[in-house]
Amino acid sequence: MRPASITITHNQDTLRGRGFVANLEPPDWEGYTHEIRDVGGFWAMSHNLLRPRDELMEMFESGLNREVVVTAKSGAETWEGYIDELALQIRGVELRKSLNRMANSVWVRYASGGVSGIRGTVYNDAASQAKYGIKCRPFSGGQAVGAGQANQAAQVLLARLKSPDNPSIRWVGGSQDKDKISLTIRCKGWWHKFYWQPYNQTVLTGTAAAYAIIGRILDALESTAVVNNCLNPSFEVNVTDDWTLVIGVGGGIAIDPTQHYVGANSCRIRAGTAALYIYSTAGVSVPNGSTVTAQVRMRASADPSGFLGFIRIRDFTNGVNVAQISGSPAAVGAWEYLTCSWTNNTGLAATCKLLDYNNFNDGAADVWFDACQLELGGPATLYTDGTLPNCGWSGAAHNSTSWRKTLGFVKNRAIQRNDTTCQEKYDADMWPADIMKGIAGIGDSNFGKWIVGMRERKTVYYEPAAPSRPA
Repeated sequence: MRPASITITHNQDTLRGRGFVANLEPPDWEGYTHEIRDVGGFWAMSHNLLRPRDELMEMFESGLNREVVVTAKSGAETWEGYIDELALQIRGVELRKSLNRMANSVWVRYASGGVSGIRGTVYNDAASQAKYGIKCRPFSGGQAVGAGQANQAAQVLLARLKSPDNPSIRWVGGSQDKDKISLTIRCKGWWHKFYWQPYNQTVLTGTAAAYAIIGRILDALESTAVVNNCLNPSFEVNVTDDWTLVIGVGGGIAIDPTQHYVGANSCRIRAGTAALYIYSTAGVSVPNGSTVTAQVRMRASADPSGFLGFIRIRDFTNGVNVAQISGSPAAVGAWEYLTCSWTNNTGLAATCKLLDYNNFNDGAADVWFDACQLELGGPATLYTDGTLPNCGWSGAAHNSTSWRKTLGFVKNRAIQRNDTTCQEKYDADMWPADIMKGIAGIGDSNFGKWIVGMRERKTVYYEPAAPSRPA
């Protein structure tokens, strides 16, 4: 399936590149492929980015570990993960940066007094962890026979592996034109992050009930609900439920089945001789210190630059416009993605609403709006309405808030921590992914069967244990 859009944002669990958003649509890429596995879910994805030279250089410089979401024309998510490798080709040379060999939390296991498998001091690099998240890597000490040798080796290894910013270089031939440049982006699914954090044993003997280990992994899973506070976000039935039209002079509003980004219809506003706009009547209450984010797909019959066609967030409590973004020439004959945010600093809660504008004032130009979303938090998440997979309506279809519920792998946090009460039967570090793959069918009165990485999603499913013996 050819994707309709690829959205790249900063990884929210790291400090690097806060606020970065790139919304890509054809023809911004070529050579797109992705892989989904029965165990592991979203596995791998790659494409060649076709953007101006300065954007390619910025992506190569700062793009590692950014989050990537691929969506179909229907708005359904078809792939999700993070940027694992970047390959820049320029003047016959390929520069490659990858998270594959990077490690910023390192230790060495060593032998002492006839006991093997002792874990040495863990050495961390805070700067690398702030940029890329925590990636652990234990090493075997080989002939190291004491803590001193093991810890010295760990510090050397950390210095070598802590940063992927120094690219490898190889000659690939081809054009010597300095202006000819290409960038290949290779991504991995979140399953691979299970290999970033091992389970660190705290004892060398004994066994642990499997549920104890699974409990630790479950602690690293997060359940989030995205709520779209536009009650009629895609104008499937009408353009009046939840939308109030503010009329200028002439012009008008209508449902339009000839243009649509999601579903079968959109909202068309035809210009009058004064500004026309609609606003989502319900809105959302934004607590002080919280952020509200709007996103809309917009299309226009003429260039909407200079706020001739645009969206806006308005604080109706205080009667002020707080965020807005104009369409661009990209909206002429195609759907352009617009998003803007505002953080409430008024000291009190504020009711905010989304406004969609046709400001051409020429009596002729059309602006279409579809896939409208107003949500708490930021940046914008995947578009949500109750007709889409893993989504639902809180009330009447196309006239109530909608939600998207996900239970997925946390993207970059500690999956395992030391636990003196949770012993396990291995004498080395154990990777959570291996635990999860081996857990199905193990019997224990305190847990059931876990099924990991189903094909459609990255979700972890739980089948409760029977009172006597689980499946």
